[in-house]
Amino acid sequence: MNNDRKVQEWTTIIDFYNELIDKYKWPQKPMLEFIIELEKIGFYNKYWPSTSHEALELNLEKEYEKRLESRMVYIVYKSDSNKFQISFQAGQGNEIRKKVCGKNLTKSDLKEIENWLTEK
Repeated sequence: MNNDRKVQEWTTIIDFYNELIDKYKWPQKPMLEFIIELEKIGFYNKYWPSTSHEALELNLEKEYEKRLESRMVYIVYKSDSNKFQISFQAGQGNEIRKKVCGKNLTKSDLKEIENWLTEK
């Protein structure tokens, strides 16, 4: 049941980025491609997605209120620099660190995200 809801939320995220690209002409195609890649490596089954502006937020919590207090990661594609940026937060707005990545996120970046989200 949870996985069905997660997949539904991921589908909503894909629709959101498609709208940014198609309707508003935002240069977010690399983010959309990245999100589609996340399905292939199992992120859809592990993490709850949401969006804030153009940022993709990943979290372990299903309920919004719990998400605000738990570890989260914000991933943003910056079209002006053609780079991804990851914000590691210990609760909403409590940024612990930020990492600027290249034009693609590496396996190491994804592992770092997973480690952050699952650390107790």
